Amino acid sequence: MIRNYFTIAWRNLVKNKVFSLINILGLTIGITVCLMIFVFIMNEFSTDGFHRNADRIYRLRRGFTVEGVQKNAVWVSYPYAPTLKNDFPNLVEKAVRIRPDNDLFTIGDRAFNETGVYKVDSDFFRVFSFPLVRGDAGTVLREPKSVVLTETTAKKYFGDKDPIGQVLEMDKRMSLKVTGIARDVPANSHLTFDMVVPLAAEHKDTSTDSWPSNGVFTYLLLRQGTDPHLLERQLPAF
Repeated sequence: MIRNYFTIAWRNLVKNKVFSLINILGLTIGITVCLMIFVFIMNEFSTDGFHRNADRIYRLRRGFTVEGVQKNAVWVSYPYAPTLKNDFPNLVEKAVRIRPDNDLFTIGDRAFNETGVYKVDSDFFRVFSFPLVRGDAGTVLREPKSVVLTETTAKKYFGDKDPIGQVLEMDKRMSLKVTGIARDVPANSHLTFDMVVPLAAEHKDTSTDSWPSNGVFTYLLLRQGTDPHLLERQLPAF
């Protein structure tokens, strides 16, 4: 019986070739588009979900008024992170600043202008779960003159040579030692980088102590069980 059904279906397909082709092509395109939309939506909903403490990580945002219009921005000043951690030790476990940057990196007679450079606090890899294939998350950025590369970036500079302990020159003024290798950042991360350098490597200037100077992203890792609204309600007075 089933074989007869297939035979009849095949004869109809052959008999109406153009009509059959249009139907099959339309069905194929429809299924393909639906699958692509499904994959896109799943990727969007999974953004940053790979971080172990994703439910406790929050980005600080500031509000300001321009010509009577209330606006928001995620760039804040350097003192926020250490001050929040100091003033709310029972709520804030860690605070990490991130400053996206671009710098010239040199090794031997080769130089690359890197646009995916993050200048961060030393707890960066302890707050965010970007896997390290070499190095320890707790110590990899402890030394001010250190640098962590993604696997692709390490390959670009060192090929098959072991990059750990090797030295890169940043902006022709500072030598940085490679202390860790991170897996390439996944597509479902809102943070994307090729190189990570401690903020402590930068020459200290007045802007790092100035409240009106807004130049970094600040992320807070709240303590286990902390209600984020409890901290949020205290921020205006802070």
